[in-house]
Amino acid sequence: ADLKHHYNINYLESILNFPSIVQKPAERVRYGAMGDVLKKIKPEWPITFEMCLYGFDHVEEWGPTTGHHWRINTDPKDNWFTLAWNFDTTDETRLATNQGPTKGWNYVGEMYIATGGMTDLEYKTAFAWYAIVKSPFILGTDLRTITKGDFGHTLITNTNVIGINQDSLGKQA
Repeated sequence: ADLKHHYNINYLESILNFPSIVQKPAERVRYGAMGDVLKKIKPEWPITFEMCLYGFDHVEEWGPTTGHHWRINTDPKDNWFTLAWNFDTTDETRLATNQGPTKGWNYVGEMYIATGGMTDLEYKTAFAWYAIVKSPFILGTDLRTITKGDFGHTLITNTNVIGINQDSLGKQA
């Protein structure tokens, strides 16, 4: 609890290096240890735990007992190619059927909005995609660069799209 007041942390992204095909022990063991520690302090200090493991080790099977959401592919960049590549993974049955409010969330990666790497139409499509697949909305955009009323602000405050992402069923389309 002393750490909470010192650091004021409420979100932890854990990147545990390489997948188990080149590093031992397996992801579920490495992330499980961190998840166990976070469970012990949860009553006093809840921390959202993102497991950044790119879908390895069938995270959809054990992720819900360890963390809150898990990266299912590579780090996205602010361009259409990498974003489309990441979204292509979300339709895998193993991922699409193993997420929701009582399980946890497949996470496509940070979302870039109005930062110059894509067209406005691509940013709109990306925002809708995040909503449809129920990926957490975690911005990779510096909010200090967004002004109320501009394209980026209008996009990320669209209550209709946010409502699709936040519906109570939590099932991706």
